[in-house]
Amino acid sequence: MVYDPLTELFVPLFFTLATSQTQDLYNKLFQCIECAVGVKPSPKDVVCDFEDALIIAVRDHFPSTRIIGCLFHFKQACRRKMKKYQLSETKSGIAMRFGVLDMLTVIDPEEISVQGVAWVKNKIKQRCEAQNVPYSRSKWNQFWNYFQKTWIETFPPDLWNIYGVQREIVNRTNNPLERFHREVNARLNRQPSLRHFVKTIEEIARHYQILRKTTLPSIADIQDSESEDESDSDSIDDNNHEEDPQLSDEDLELLYDVCPEQEEAAINRDTVYLSLSVTMMHRHATSATRNHSEHRPLRTKVHPFCN
Repeated sequence: MVYDPLTELFVPLFFTLATSQTQDLYNKLFQCIECAVGVKPSPKDVVCDFEDALIIAVRDHFPSTRIIGCLFHFKQACRRKMKKYQLSETKSGIAMRFGVLDMLTVIDPEEISVQGVAWVKNKIKQRCEAQNVPYSRSKWNQFWNYFQKTWIETFPPDLWNIYGVQREIVNRTNNPLERFHREVNARLNRQPSLRHFVKTIEEIARHYQILRKTTLPSIADIQDSESEDESDSDSIDDNNHEEDPQLSDEDLELLYDVCPEQEEAAINRDTVYLSLSVTMMHRHATSATRNHSEHRPLRTKVHPFCN
């Protein structure tokens, strides 16, 4: 997905069916994107899944880009691991509730591994006792061992902790991406046929195309806006501007989805954000390819931008 500064919308630009999740594949993917658009993208921020191969490929192709881990995948991975360690829905729900585990994403990264984790452990235990839910120390210890190895050592907090990141950036990147993930997952089952997969992404692409057209400002509005910006810039004192607010513990609501109407409208039009949603499509790729023989061949248009 790419942020369109003209309409202030995130729109899906490329859908990729991948047969693997290797660094070489992601490198080729970025090369294909570059060939397709005719220019090398230079995004300021990239939101992506927590994959070593993907993160390395992003850093190789966009060395000056800041990588922001997708908070949707962070929460999803933690919940799945709790389920693996046989923590019930009630127990995992306590941890995943607003202001508990997610507190680690907004506090000072220097305080996460010791004070932060200790605080969350105590909060989970307190809430279990308050709700008469047995506290399974051994199972929770398994989870925290996983958390240390995965979210402190393998994927350090600078990839998923948003302390000090401008509110506007968090609101603008993770929330639209999370909505898109839910929309695709709701439309596709785990083993869709190739026909169903192509039809679904066509419907999604058509929806965003219509949404963008209805949101696109007229030429007159753009000209009026530019003239207002020029007049405003003449009266601005560069020495008396206010800095953008930064996240605090009270900004946890930004980690949860908001309605489009509630999103902030004041967005910097000079910045383009590239959000990668490659691995989500990989989840459907194998099954979609496997089932394509059950249907008649599809008439599809393939962009020959890669050999």
